[in-house]
Amino acid sequence: MPGDTAGLPSTTAATAMLIRNATLPDGRTGIDMLVQNGRIAALGQGLFRGQPTPAGVAPADDIDAAG
Repeated sequence: MPGDTAGLPSTTAATAMLIRNATLPDGRTGIDMLVQNGRIAALGQGLFRGQPTPAGVAPADDIDAAG
């Protein structure tokens, strides 16, 4: 049924995600992006390289975009 959100996670919960080694549309590569509460909190080349998953980011939300 259209508009039915039953069973979907809440979009109001505070969440964090780390995407490592991303390629951006402008051609930059190896970019790490930390997203907190739906906003980009940090963005840069290799910001989290060789570091463990930051506090507040679940291991399942630490994504390697390099493949």
